[in-house]
Amino acid sequence: EVEYRNRKYTIAKHIVIPDNVDVITSSMFSHMTTLESIEIPATTKTIGSCAFRFCKNLKNIIIHEGVESIEDSAFDCGGLLESVTIPASVKELKSLPTAKDTEIGNNLTKIDNLVFFKRSGVERIFFNGTEEEWHGYKLKLDPFNRDFKGVYVSDPSGDTEYGGKTYRRIELPK
Repeated sequence: EVEYRNRKYTIAKHIVIPDNVDVITSSMFSHMTTLESIEIPATTKTIGSCAFRFCKNLKNIIIHEGVESIEDSAFDCGGLLESVTIPASVKELKSLPTAKDTEIGNNLTKIDNLVFFKRSGVERIFFNGTEEEWHGYKLKLDPFNRDFKGVYVSDPSGDTEYGGKTYRRIELPK
């Protein structure tokens, strides 16, 4: 708790979104620098733009199967995120979380090119689909993103393990 102008405020570190919330609105939790973890239920369908932007201490995000859309800069935290799994239910992805590793399902119907621009801190993307499916999105990477190491696709004969699955690194268009 923090006191400010004779009022007491609770500082949240861990938030579980209630099941009756179907949309997390734009900037809803933006700048909550004390937030460390968030759990988003299957009943939430949309995560709005900048919803968790600048939550620099956010370490853990659980997004349950059922979420369908993640808007621009929703998880542009610029902080400590190590990994995030985007569930297969997500059909529209407008930007990646600023996590080192992100796992993405192959059910996307729309993925914006903005996803890969100026996402410092993003190192690896694990795509649960084929190389052909990935290239079907026709995305280009920001050549100035020095942190980025590659996209990996599902492949039982691959040489990279992540989340109990095996992946193979693919070449990307410049």
